[in-house]
Amino acid sequence: MEREVAEMKITKLIDVLMAVKKITGEILGGCDDLLLALLIFMAIEYITCTLAGTYNKKIKEITLDKIIKKSCIILLVAVGNVIDLLIFQNGNVIRTAVLSFYISSEGLGILENITVIGVSVPQKLKSILEQMKDESSEENKK
Repeated sequence: MEREVAEMKITKLIDVLMAVKKITGEILGGCDDLLLALLIFMAIEYITCTLAGTYNKKIKEITLDKIIKKSCIILLVAVGNVIDLLIFQNGNVIRTAVLSFYISSEGLGILENITVIGVSVPQKLKSILEQMKDESSEENKK
């Protein structure tokens, strides 16, 4: 009897998680490489920001602040996806532009945090991220 109850709970939990994954995937336009890159960059930027604050002994209220900003970025990806679906009804033009812009922004944030700690950053990497951000900004102006 207890085993059956446990199995039912696990099954319900799996069903809920699958529903959340499906809804989130549809709202964000699926879990492709660009979205994964953004999520990874966001996590690394958060970690390096915390490390830089610890290194400088200036840990401030970055946690809630950062989480709110990163949540808003995810919401903007959803907005871009909805615009693509409802207005353009084809492709991922806006979603891709939003993802590219924030991937480059997060990447530049990572480099900035790492330089605060005293680690040198390859200029080529910085140049590529700046170029990505510039190109994304230009596309957003069109």
